[in-house]
Amino acid sequence: MCLEKDEYPEGIKDWDKEAKWKFLYDSISSWDDAFRQVLDVMKTEDLYLFEPLATRKPALNWRSKVQSLTDPGLANPRVWLMGDAMHVMLPNRGMGGNQAMLDTTVILPLLHRLARFAEMNGEIPKNVIAAACKEYECEMIPRAFKWVEASGGLNPVHSSIGKG
Repeated sequence: MCLEKDEYPEGIKDWDKEAKWKFLYDSISSWDDAFRQVLDVMKTEDLYLFEPLATRKPALNWRSKVQSLTDPGLANPRVWLMGDAMHVMLPNRGMGGNQAMLDTTVILPLLHRLARFAEMNGEIPKNVIAAACKEYECEMIPRAFKWVEASGGLNPVHSSIGKG
């Protein structure tokens, strides 16, 4: 069950076990009895409460939107984001690590290409690095963020789903 922050009491993580269970049962009072029966089996255990994190999908041109003449480090194309640094997702689909590995399969040939360019030409111009980075991000963002969304993204299963 997932509740938005404004739907659960402040400090609930510090409550004792019985108070957490009472809040849970009160929250699902309109749900079918079968759900409560499943929970009854686990009632001797403490509830694990967590705040899920997921990343919002950036625009494909996100770097151009954050670049700054006064801070050239912002959106620097020499910094490539992959895995959880770019696309944090809920773990329930098991795709976070898979997407990180896929990121490397996309990045590696691009880095090899940049290395060959450097061997042949010496220094690599920023625009060549930026083009390779953009090529990676144009592949990665649509692919990975499909899985962020499929994992629940910023809309994990809400407490109202089980009501019936």
